[in-house]
Amino acid sequence: MMQLDEEKKKSSFDEDNFQRLSDFLVPALQNMAPGKRIAKNMVGDAWAKVMGEQASTHVRVIGFKNEKLRLSTAELDWYRTVQKNKASIIDRLNTHLGSRVVEDVEVVFTG
Repeated sequence: MMQLDEEKKKSSFDEDNFQRLSDFLVPALQNMAPGKRIAKNMVGDAWAKVMGEQASTHVRVIGFKNEKLRLSTAELDWYRTVQKNKASIIDRLNTHLGSRVVEDVEVVFTG
């Protein structure tokens, strides 16, 4: 009976163990190369968070392939702003993502 109680204690949810597992898993998962679909979703979410509501309203993510983020805008001023700030945008996105996911940015003017 005593052994059964000990096994039950070991298998029960323990917040301390969960926190330690999360402390290990989060950094490990951040270092893994994400799959293509996951990376695209992560980059799209990161774009809105990193660039803010105004930029993400005027400049849309249209694709992500081979580490290249493709954007589009119908406004010439936004097109020029993205062109001029590509390096900064790449750095900000990768910092937010926790790894070097984006290597290039291409913006397409649709106006």
